Amino acid sequence: MPTPDQKPHIRSDENERNFVSIQTIAPHGGFAIVPPGKVLDYIDGVTLRQDTPEEYVRQEILKSLVREYGYDKADIRVEFPIKFGSRRVRVDIVVFPPGLKATEQTQSSAWLIIECKNDKVRPSMKKDGVEQMLSYMAACPNVEVGMWTNGEDMSSYAFEVDASGKRIEVEIPDIPHSGDTADAGTPRFDQLRPAASDSLLFAFRRAHSYTSQATRACRSPKRSGSC
Repeated sequence: MPTPDQKPHIRSDENERNFVSIQTIAPHGGFAIVPPGKVLDYIDGVTLRQDTPEEYVRQEILKSLVREYGYDKADIRVEFPIKFGSRRVRVDIVVFPPGLKATEQTQSSAWLIIECKNDKVRPSMKKDGVEQMLSYMAACPNVEVGMWTNGEDMSSYAFEVDASGKRIEVEIPDIPHSGDTADAGTPRFDQLRPAASDSLLFAFRRAHSYTSQATRACRSPKRSGSC
């Protein structure tokens, strides 16, 4: 019998792209049948989402948040709506402080947000790049940390308060593990976990991006003395 982390499938015809996936991460512990072109959401184990390159990145990040960073699924919301100016937008991933009821998980209580894109989107793009994620962070009054990733590049930021009381964004090497603060710095040895990604290449890309971000953050005058 497959383990909960395995994703066995059966072919429905000779076309390799057209198959039914049987996944075992359903909330009741049984099997969930996933039709072609869909993926089962890792957080609720019920929602079927379109199988796109962007969704692949998001599902891999969700696995990492739970398995590597130690966040509870109950504290994570996917496609969470927030008010952004005169309109409402959906943030790819929002993490809330632990222990909040579903009714208490609001835009005002959000703590960490993550925007996921496909590998065709570059961090510097104005519409869908890092600036979009920073704008979403600014729209949430208590968000302290944000991350933008396209599966290859990863940029993480934290809000700090300057002498005038204004929130300013500062680039950090990585998002905090569950229970840590935004200024916790690099992960400790006892926090390290095996890569949760289905693809080792994805994990290696994240590691390379982490190293680059750590180097830039240490050189930044805003973070002097923190490395």
